[in-house]
Amino acid sequence: AALADKLEGKNLSKFANLAERLHESNLSLLVDIPTYSNEQTVDPELSYSVSKAIQFWATNGADGISFLGLQQYAKDRFINDRLRSWVTDFKKDSQRSERILMTSSQFPMAYAARDESSADSQEPAALLQAGVGDDSPVEHFHLLEATLNISLNRNYTHFEKDIEKISVWDRAPSLPWIMWKQLGDDATAVPSDG
Repeated sequence: AALADKLEGKNLSKFANLAERLHESNLSLLVDIPTYSNEQTVDPELSYSVSKAIQFWATNGADGISFLGLQQYAKDRFINDRLRSWVTDFKKDSQRSERILMTSSQFPMAYAARDESSADSQEPAALLQAGVGDDSPVEHFHLLEATLNISLNRNYTHFEKDIEKISVWDRAPSLPWIMWKQLGDDATAVPSDG
């Protein structure tokens, strides 16, 4: 309710106008929904908050939802149930026929490595094998956001391995698109493995 109160009146009508103009130009509007908490499982309060945010944005013209921070829940044995519920909420509340769900490429990689057996093997083929299947949360997503660290002081071998690991999701049965984002030497927050 707090978000709805903040966007009441002018601001909400501006958002609806923006959504309408984008749709007229055959563009999609995605909104970020943070899923961060201090836990490694999606608790009922967070699940409810995410559902309410999906309902709010879907009924106000958003074409897509980007779930921020899902990778921290990769080991939550109920994450697929939560995602399935949120996908249902989005389908139910959205007026758009084309809906887009997005998350970080870190989520399917963390999900694939959730078992001790697959955590030891970081080979792309093993990640893909461990991260897809009939009941995989990866299947819910249309877009995966991938951030590459291309700073000059980074080892080229790590850069090449990052691309290889992320690109493996191009071969997932659901074929999520990968949205590449780059960080360079002037970036302040650079995820790095070496």
